[in-house]
Amino acid sequence: MAVIPIVLHRIVKNNQRLCFEDVELSVFDQILSYCSNKCIPLNREFASFKEHVEKNKYILTFDDGYSSDYDFVLDRLISNNCHATFFIIADKLNKKGYLSLNQLKEMASLGMMIGSHSFSHPEMPNIHLNKQHHELVASRSLLEDAIGYPVKSFSFPYGKYNKRLIEMAIDAGYDRICTSKHGVISDSSFEIPRNSINGTM
Repeated sequence: MAVIPIVLHRIVKNNQRLCFEDVELSVFDQILSYCSNKCIPLNREFASFKEHVEKNKYILTFDDGYSSDYDFVLDRLISNNCHATFFIIADKLNKKGYLSLNQLKEMASLGMMIGSHSFSHPEMPNIHLNKQHHELVASRSLLEDAIGYPVKSFSFPYGKYNKRLIEMAIDAGYDRICTSKHGVISDSSFEIPRNSINGTM
């Protein structure tokens, strides 16, 4: 048995991709049809269910907080009795093309997990230590104020990180830290790999 984390970005109508990361609705529907009944929430206690799962399971995550998370993804997840984790760029909330605060609150109230994708989406290894700390802490604070419960998961912008940043994220209160390194979950490590799906596949 393996737990296979997946990361997607913006979901778009068919033939409306703007960049390689965009995934068309018809493709997303195929993904969801395949893995919805094999989907589990993102958490650290993977060892507790490994003994009881015989087939591969999937974790769905979405980066950036695009408005498509609400417009296209949310209803499909609910219809398929599936939950996902949405990693939000905090200062993009209420901006054009991104989720509004009210949409974020509704998604959280419907059981979707909300995580931080930093405050302003910089390349974290390339900014000053104080700025790194701000990106980790300020984003979490804003999101927690919005949804009313602790934000415990973080994903690194552009998948760029180092060991010290992992340690900083843990010190900032995160216990599920997602990367863009491909792989499967083999233990209850803080660091969680994810397998990117994009529109060129």
